[in-house]
Amino acid sequence: HRGQINALSWNRGPGNQWDIASAGADGTVRLWQLSSPSQKKQPSATQHAVLAAGGEKIWSLESVPGEPLLIAGTESGDVVLW
Repeated sequence: HRGQINALSWNRGPGNQWDIASAGADGTVRLWQLSSPSQKKQPSATQHAVLAAGGEKIWSLESVPGEPLLIAGTESGDVVLW
């Protein structure tokens, strides 16, 4: 993100392509895949995709359990679905 991160959402369903979504003041949601920790290394996150909300700051973010759906609330009061 360019700027602050305003919201995080954990993808709760099994077998998903991403584990964590982060929403920021740069108007993007970034999807992250976590690596499995090894005995010598902490888990790390790899960026999987970037979703845009038309340049508006995103202040809230939620995933829908069991569905491939993300819901974001923007600074102007719009709700964005991916």
